[in-house]
Amino acid sequence: MLFYYLKLAYRNVVKHKLNSLLTIVGFGVALCLVILLSLYSYKELSTNHFHDEAKRIYKVSGWGTPNALAPFLEERIPEIESICRICGGPQLRQKLELNKDTQFEANGMIYTDNSFFDVFTFPVIAGNDENFLNDPYSIVLTQSLAKKLFGEEEALDREIKIGGQIHTVKGIMKDPPHNSSLQFELVVSLKTWEKQGSGSLKDNWHNFSYETFAKFRAPVDKMALQEKIQKTITQEGNLQYEVEHVKLYSLMDVYFNPSLYSQFGTGNKKNVYSMIWIGVIILVLAIVNFFNLATSQGIFRGQEIGVRKVNGGMRSSLIWQFMGESFILAFVSMIIALLLTNIAIPWFNQVAQTRFDYLYLQDIYQWLALIAGTLTLTLLAGSYPAFYLSSFKPVEVIKSVKLKTKGVTIFRQVLIIFQFTASIILIVATLFISRQLNFLKTKDLGFEKESIMCIQLNMGLYNNYNTFISRLNQNPAISAISNTSGYIGTIDSGFRLETLYYGEEKEIWCKQIYADTAFLRTFDIEMIEQRQFNKANPFILLNERAIKQLNVESPFGIEVKHGEDYHQIAGVVKDFHFKSLKHGIEPLTIFVRPVMWGLVNIRFNPKSYNSVAELVAFCRNLSEELAPNETFKYDFLDDVLARSYASESRFQLLISIFSVFAIFISCLGLFGMIVFSNARRTKEIGVRKVMGAKITTVLTLLIRDYTKWIILSFVIATPISFYLIMQWLSTFPFRTNLTWWVFALAGGITLSVALITVCIQSWRTAARNPVEALRYE
Repeated sequence: MLFYYLKLAYRNVVKHKLNSLLTIVGFGVALCLVILLSLYSYKELSTNHFHDEAKRIYKVSGWGTPNALAPFLEERIPEIESICRICGGPQLRQKLELNKDTQFEANGMIYTDNSFFDVFTFPVIAGNDENFLNDPYSIVLTQSLAKKLFGEEEALDREIKIGGQIHTVKGIMKDPPHNSSLQFELVVSLKTWEKQGSGSLKDNWHNFSYETFAKFRAPVDKMALQEKIQKTITQEGNLQYEVEHVKLYSLMDVYFNPSLYSQFGTGNKKNVYSMIWIGVIILVLAIVNFFNLATSQGIFRGQEIGVRKVNGGMRSSLIWQFMGESFILAFVSMIIALLLTNIAIPWFNQVAQTRFDYLYLQDIYQWLALIAGTLTLTLLAGSYPAFYLSSFKPVEVIKSVKLKTKGVTIFRQVLIIFQFTASIILIVATLFISRQLNFLKTKDLGFEKESIMCIQLNMGLYNNYNTFISRLNQNPAISAISNTSGYIGTIDSGFRLETLYYGEEKEIWCKQIYADTAFLRTFDIEMIEQRQFNKANPFILLNERAIKQLNVESPFGIEVKHGEDYHQIAGVVKDFHFKSLKHGIEPLTIFVRPVMWGLVNIRFNPKSYNSVAELVAFCRNLSEELAPNETFKYDFLDDVLARSYASESRFQLLISIFSVFAIFISCLGLFGMIVFSNARRTKEIGVRKVMGAKITTVLTLLIRDYTKWIILSFVIATPISFYLIMQWLSTFPFRTNLTWWVFALAGGITLSVALITVCIQSWRTAARNPVEALRYE
């Protein structure tokens, strides 16, 4: 009996080709988008959850931590099972040299302790994970990097030259999964830095370049541990920095916490939830299309249903038949969705910065998921049409009595209004997200970000520092050079600023940067107050926000504690955005002194070269001459700052694409409804044309109702989209203004697309020969 119903359902699906095609295309595209959004959302929400005992792993402090903190805590806090320091990340690229003729580059490198593999779950597939990072110049490669370097040959105990030093491969590990916020290809023993002259890391409380992660013994009492660590550091440590206010952050929350200092990737949970809702909306739009197309077509199937009922057909058998049709449509749509997904995955990986594999139905669980999804869609989309169509009374449909469909018609209109309301909301969101992103990228930051090239100082350039700077100054295209400890616009390290103000002790939490005397001129930063000072000696500058928080009348009565001594303030600089615009302006201390580490920032005149590539080539050649064993690493400051909004850029691109498809799916359903609606009015249109009605008059008649529905959708969508956009913009301390024309543009786009869809089909109906129309019945 089941086979009979499926066979009958298949014949009806084939018979009603247009309805079936519109449903399958709409469902197929919608399910493809839902699958992609589901993969993306699961990846984001499961980030870092794959580690064994992830609930027991915590990041220590929201800022960078000093070298000495990890061993200090390990000795004094027995609740710590393992603890490690990490420095580096995906942005740290390193040249790897097998011989003079064979060189590669590692896309992401970290320095860490051997306990790294005790804290985190990164499976080691070759080597002894008990001690392979215990010795200096020991390294661990990921599988992909080992294969790139050595192919199918054995990689263990092979030697690789990094920065002029021979390193030995002690282990091979699996690549970090794509739902790991820690991404890297090369792991280097932290003891290498001690060997290279950095001194004992155990006693160094001044280098805050590390992130510290600890795995605590179960059960974990977070608040009690915070208090204990805080007390221990206060009593026995020598920190003068924000880490004294110790706070523990669960590893599973670190990825979605933008306020934390991180050398690795971060996400935005609100954006992920927004993408989930977009997926739900798209799926609902496809189901609405199914409802509308099935119920619109019901009038043409009335006689078929009436004949079957007169011949003894039970309503239950009709319900099974219509559910069978729904199952076939849903199953074919699901298969098409899988094909479209596999076609789209390479593009989606590039846009969303993910590494999803193709979806192959390789095991029984995937087939079960496919069948379960098909059955779910069948029940969601097919139930209402099945019960509605099977409810027709046979006498009325056989006698062609007008069916009582007012309630169903109103329901269809409500669904259409819902479709276009959702489409308008998505368009408004897309436009405002684009507007906010453009605002962030173009807002005046208070310093010069254009035409600034940032070169990372490696060991070779450090050893030849004076020669390097002198040769750069000889280039006429370079107008200014300044050394800084980090990228201006991404400063996030800080300390407790202790001051004396005419004998009164004051303190605030303050961000910090080290820079040389050319800093203000290179970045065109305005100084609003200054006193006479000797540039040959180190001095200190504060920004306006720091002066305001210190609550002092004059900055020149302030003495800032640095080390064991107090230094007077040399001046106050105008507030500038030294962090991303996703954060407000905070107090800032600029320690002005010779800086021979971090970055060499070059301000150049792009008109002095035929292309910026020539300047890059000049700097590269100079670097390779002075530091032949080191990788030349550079970036442009405007590119660095643009990457600060990479998450927002991806979100904007994804929501734009999915909004387009949402409108496409809505218009598919609208097109189908117009076809069936116009078909029912064929005779009416023929009579009107015979009576002298013009094509434009008939066309206006056909599209009038749809225009009213879209206008009503706009009225409903405007306050909803306004509220949602305000909620999203509230996360930004600096944001664009809400303007009325964006809402009007969204409504205009939706109206235009819908009317084009309506007119394409309605024009054919209105222009039809009235003789053919009158013969229709």
